[in-house]
Formats: sequence, C-alpha cells, structure tokens
Amino acid sequence: MSPFAPHIWLEVWNWPFELQVMLPLAAAVAAYHRGGPGEGSGPSAVQKWRTAAFYGAIALLIVAIESPMDTFSSRSFAWHMVQHMLLLLAVPPLGLAAQPWGRMWAGVPEPVRGNIAQALARVTGSSPRRSERIRAGARSLLGNSKLLLALFAAYLWSMHLPVFFDAALRSQTVHDFEHLGYLAVGTLYWSRAVPSAPFPERLAPGPRIVYLLSGLLACWVLGIALTFAPSPLYAPYLHVVGATYAGVMSSQVTGGAIMWAPSMIPFDILFAISVQGWLADSARADEESSAAARAAGLAGADAGPINSRIGSEAARTAAGAEAAWEL
Repeated sequence: MSPFAPHIWLEVWNWPFELQVMLPLAAAVAAYHRGGPGEGSGPSAVQKWRTAAFYGAIALLIVAIESPMDTFSSRSFAWHMVQHMLLLLAVPPLGLAAQPWGRMWAGVPEPVRGNIAQALARVTGSSPRRSERIRAGARSLLGNSKLLLALFAAYLWSMHLPVFFDAALRSQTVHDFEHLGYLAVGTLYWSRAVPSAPFPERLAPGPRIVYLLSGLLACWVLGIALTFAPSPLYAPYLHVVGATYAGVMSSQVTGGAIMWAPSMIPFDILFAISVQGWLADSARADEESSAAARAAGLAGADAGPINSRIGSEAARTAAGAEAAWEL
C-alpha cells in the first residue's frame, strides 16, 4: 500500500474531535483570548506575531491528533512520521514563541486562579525556604541543557524501537500517552532555544548553535536508520488490509526521509537566528574593545572608527532577526 494512496483521501472528512482533547484546547483558547491585551492603541507587531504563533500551534496540534492524519498514521508509517514531526518539532517551538503563559493565566477566572494557587501552596508548603528550594530546583532542572538534549534524543529514539512503536499502534491509550510525551519533551527541548518566560533564559548564541546541531543530529541518525533499514521494522503495518511488503517498505523509506529532511526546517530557522545573534555579540565585543583601546590611547588613529562602524553595522543586521524572539 502506497503511503499516500489515492483512496486514503476518501476519509478526509473523518475528523474525530474527541471531547477529551477538544475541551482542554477550547479552554486554553478561551483563557488566551480573555487574557489578551486590554484597552489601548491596539496590539503591537510583536503581540500580533505571538498571537499568530499561538493559534498556529493550536491549529497544527488539531491537525496532528484530531484530523484524518491520526487515522492514516495507523495504516501508514509515512503519515505517522508527519504526525510525530508536528508534535515534536512544530507545535512546541511555535507555542513557546507565543509566550502565552502569562496571558492565559490572566484569562483564567479569579475563583479558579485562587483555587489553583491554594493547591500549589499545599504542594510547596507554607515555608518560604521550602518554596524557594522547589523553585531553585525547577530552574536548575529546566536550565540543564545537556539533560534536556539527552532526554530529547532518548525519547525520540526509544519511541521508534519496535517494542514501543508497535505497542502504540495496538493501543490507543499508549498512543495518546506517546503523543503527550512528544509534546512535553519537545517543549522542554525547545525552551533552551526559544525564549518563553517562565522558562529559564535561553542559551547564548554560541552554545545554542551547538545545542541545535546536536538535536538535529539526533533526528538525522534516526531518519537514516529508518530510511536504510533492510526490512519492515513495525509488524502491525504488514497486517493492514491491502498492505503489501513493497508498500510497507516504501512507506518506511518515505517516513525515514521525512524524519531526515523536513525535520531540518525549525532547526535551520533557529540556527540562522542564533548565528546572527553570535555575530552581533562578536561585533559588540569588538566595538567595546575598540572604544576601550581608544580611551587608553592604544588604538591607531583610524582603527577605532573603522571597527566601530563595522561593529555597528553587524549589530544592526542581526537586530531584526533577534527582536521577535527577545521581546
């Protein structure tokens, strides 16, 4: 069976819209809308970008888990990989870029906010020292880039081991928890590259480049392994009605290629922004060094102004790309 066989489009109108999924999403959208910017001159360009990112993340999440794609993923490995890429590499960075947490909290009705605050107080206890220890521990954990990178790679690879992948195909409950895991792990991983309070401040441009390349390598290795596997890895696809050995292998190769190539898109975007930020930091450092040298009388007559102009120009070039993520 071809992974994108024509007859599969007969089910394009099969949108399940399960209540256990749609109700929490509807509540999140309602809170976000209710907690939006108050009266004033209207939303800024940054606010408009964040709003678009939020609704884009919600839309992609619905497409991934509440559209016919979820049905197709049980029959086609290629569609399953599209679903995983959306949940791991598209929805989390968009959601983080939206920075929705404060706005959603403001949109929660006051009585509900009070109940949540009381529940958190019971968990953390009344001791300020204990609360501070819990917050410090959370900051340390969420700021541990090596740990989050290892978690990202380990979850991605382990969920594609036949024992776990086949279990998700055979059980909808396991499949649902697998999806929650992708969203959670993806959010933790991308939080070190996309600024989104209350998560810790993202990595500096230099370390961020290494971090992104390492995550991309994890996707590449898995994609290559899937693409060049000599035989079908996941037995349930062989038992789909109408499936053939050649069709299952074709779907597996296509799915591996999806993991290998399209997964580069979010990494490439953030990599480019990080490189520009690194160049801007270097330019600012050069400019500061030149200014200090001139003040000490160590710079040549023309070196200072030239370096200053070069540094200013490089910083201005990077400012536009960085602004949308830092504001």
